[in-house]
Amino acid sequence: ALDGSTGAILKRWSILQPLQLAYRPGGQLLIVTSEALLALDPEGENPTPLISGLVNARAVAVDAEGNLFVAVGDPDNQIQVYSPGGKLLRSIGRPGGRELVGKWTPDGVRFVHAMAVDKQNQLWVVEHDMGPKRISVWNAATGELVRELFGPAQY
Repeated sequence: ALDGSTGAILKRWSILQPLQLAYRPGGQLLIVTSEALLALDPEGENPTPLISGLVNARAVAVDAEGNLFVAVGDPDNQIQVYSPGGKLLRSIGRPGGRELVGKWTPDGVRFVHAMAVDKQNQLWVVEHDMGPKRISVWNAATGELVRELFGPAQY
């Protein structure tokens, strides 16, 4: 934690391999590791596990109601949706994810790198894959694919 005016370090926490961060409504910080989603109160001493037993978790996002979206990699390659209390509600995307080769499966994800939920309750999912460079947009409430956006072949 840094002082906003001076940049001085106010507090440190030791977290094994943090991957991404998100804020919950109310200011609690969420930290995703490959195996857990941790919750940290800014004034707290240590983060507490909110969701344990994750497999290859990669990214986290939160909607306006406080629902939690956690992207997991192999073998599931999906976005798992949890209640604010950490209860699994459903998954978004085809089980196992989209295929690496063969017929295109737009209803799957793979190599999720980042996510965000917008004001229209759409979940934006950025995949870290060189072919194709894809951002998918999903209805956060229903899990239905809204659209796909693709980047150019070369950057």
